[in-house]
Amino acid sequence: MRRSRHRSIRRLAGLALALTVLLMGCNGPDSRVRGALQSGDSAARQRALREALNHYRAAVVAEPASFEAQTRRGAIAEVLGEFDEALEAYGRASRLQRSALAYYRAGALAARMGNTGLAADYLNASLGAPPTRSERAARMGLRWIEGVSAALNGSRFSRMLPDWLPKSLNVGRVLLINVGLDHDVVASALFTTLLEGGETTRALDLARARGWVREGSDYCAGARRPGEAETRALVGMLVAPDRADCLLPMGRALTDGGLVRLSRMVLLDRSRHSADPRVRREAEAFLRYRLPAHDVPKLAESLNIAGYNLQHRFADPGGAVGAYHRAIAADPRFSWPYGNLGRLYMDMDQHELALDWLKSAVRVNPNHFRAQVNLGVTLYTLERYEEAVAAYRAALALKPDDAVVHADLGRSLLKLEQDGEGLREMQTAVRLDPSLTAERELLNRRLSRDPRGGLTPFASR
Repeated sequence: MRRSRHRSIRRLAGLALALTVLLMGCNGPDSRVRGALQSGDSAARQRALREALNHYRAAVVAEPASFEAQTRRGAIAEVLGEFDEALEAYGRASRLQRSALAYYRAGALAARMGNTGLAADYLNASLGAPPTRSERAARMGLRWIEGVSAALNGSRFSRMLPDWLPKSLNVGRVLLINVGLDHDVVASALFTTLLEGGETTRALDLARARGWVREGSDYCAGARRPGEAETRALVGMLVAPDRADCLLPMGRALTDGGLVRLSRMVLLDRSRHSADPRVRREAEAFLRYRLPAHDVPKLAESLNIAGYNLQHRFADPGGAVGAYHRAIAADPRFSWPYGNLGRLYMDMDQHELALDWLKSAVRVNPNHFRAQVNLGVTLYTLERYEEAVAAYRAALALKPDDAVVHADLGRSLLKLEQDGEGLREMQTAVRLDPSLTAERELLNRRLSRDPRGGLTPFASR
């Protein structure tokens, strides 16, 4: 009897894995476009993104009703910053397969483009979409796996079962969960879109409808899923602004991710509404030296992020240049794409080109700290030391406690044979950051009248 039980369990586990594989393959590519899709997939894996997009375009021409072709075309076009084409492709895909995920892709991109109304329509459609056949089957499979797992856990024979069995069930559970789309993810995206679009009342109505607003809640704690902490903090900003100081580190993190609109919103809120004077001061300082002084259009922000990703994640400088130029066209007052173009040409050792773009960045926004630092590094590399000193001093006026900039300023002054002031800057750098061993060694040599050695400037951050 025990042998019969084990055979049954093995069959159940095998059926679970078979069901999982079947569900993951339910939406396979149309046979008429499979060759073009495979060529596009191969090019994408090799990071030949423009080539991949052309293959997916060819697939769409061959079969406009192919959901897979439209979805892939949209995804690569979005990565390349070709947002209009991507939105058109996602829109067609959502009409071919009216699923929560298809609507979500279109809604998320519309939000990135700053089209709040269209984004809200798509995201609401995602929330209201009936489950697809594969999602219904996945839910049935999940219930079945949960039932098997519960039966096994309650059995006195569970400790006698082989290790592969619970592992197989867990793998099946994870894969089946990922077949569907978490409604909380969609609702959070809709909430943030409405908030950024200035529709605070609608955002708050959504938060209340989702049960996110509760009397006495600590909106800076209690998150259980990735992304939930951000949503809770934003809800706290609306309903309990005196208890939402977690918005300060969140605003810094959003800035590092390139999300200048939302980070500016939350940091302005902290600078005005925090009960802690330290938080207000830090928010004001961060706003001054890290963020633009105006509300950047969402399209310009998203194109700048696309350019940054193409430059740093996909090693596609040509694509990055195109995205940065489109970001500048969307908002000529936004200094970040100018600065990123300067950084790109610095990395390519084209320092004269870098200089032009960095000068444009600080002309557009003299308070752009990183552009001022990169300008100083570029001028130092070009041996224009007096101008480098001016750029480093402008950066330190924005952020006086940056040890690396003090060190670079000191190095530039030493090149100009202004040894006294240069050594004082080096001492300040070492005092602010004792880990700067190269600067400490230089000071030891100079102060002991040993003229040997020298340093090159730090690569800018």
